[in-house]
Amino acid sequence: MLFRSQEDDFGAVPDDILAEHVRAYRAYHALPLRDKIELYPLHLVVVTPDDELTPQWRALLSQGKEVYNQGGYRVVSLL
Repeated sequence: MLFRSQEDDFGAVPDDILAEHVRAYRAYHALPLRDKIELYPLHLVVVTPDDELTPQWRALLSQGKEVYNQGGYRVVSLL
C-alpha cells in the first residue's frame, strides 16, 4: 500500500522493483550473523528453550551479559 500511495499507482508493484528487493534480501540473508548485527545492531536478545544453539549463536551470546533467566527463557544484553 505504501508504494501504491507514494507512486499514486494502485496497480501491481512492477517486477523490476520486486526483483531489486529480492536481490537485496538474498544478499542480506547470505551474510554471516556478525555482519547482519553490524548492519542492524541488537541490544537485547531473547533466547527460548527451543532455540538451536549454533556455534555462531553461542559466540554471539557469549559476548553479552545475561540479565534474565527463568524457565529456560533468557535475555542477554549485548551492550
